[in-house]
Amino acid sequence: MLDDFLISPMKDAERRDLLEVLEDRYDRSATVITSQVLTMDWYEMIDDPTVADAICDRLVHNAHVLSLKGASTRQRKALKDRRRENHHHLTTDPSLRSDQAPEQAPGSRRNSCPG
Repeated sequence: MLDDFLISPMKDAERRDLLEVLEDRYDRSATVITSQVLTMDWYEMIDDPTVADAICDRLVHNAHVLSLKGASTRQRKALKDRRRENHHHLTTDPSLRSDQAPEQAPGSRRNSCPG
């Protein structure tokens, strides 16, 4: 499994090593790749057209491509954690408790319903 494939441009030794690994695995074993880089940008990130052709040919042949959209699992978890933390602060901060009536300016009327 290659996680975060091409997060930065490949160096010459990395290109050659990857090609060798893919050649050894070709038609023998599955290779799972995750990347935030669009496949159309892989050639630029591999940075050698001939080697890029060979690598992409081995990866794309017989491939099943799953394109995911939306926030990543880490982003969703971080958002959920922040919401939970904010809710915790709201329920434990005495100045924000819902069972206390908000302060009212002198002379103002309090309505129990809007409008």
